[in-house]
Amino acid sequence: MTVYLLLVLMTQYADYWTTKRVLAQGGRELNPISRTLIYRLGMTHWLIMKLGLGFVLVTATWPLIWPSAAAILITGVIAIRNYRMIR
Repeated sequence: MTVYLLLVLMTQYADYWTTKRVLAQGGRELNPISRTLIYRLGMTHWLIMKLGLGFVLVTATWPLIWPSAAAILITGVIAIRNYRMIR
């Protein structure tokens, strides 16, 4: 469980960091839910919420592996796409 938890939290942070960089360069958040949360809560609170939800996902669904794997895959792809935009 520890490995999955770390991977989920790392991909969530990567998404946060790359989104922050894209927004700083004048880009925009495409996910309407995230866009609203960033606007209303700010980036720091959005990060705290993302990490908290990642923790809950892994601990609440353990020993099922597929929810964590899906979160890692989806968030990792989003972070890579964001990273390509800031290069």
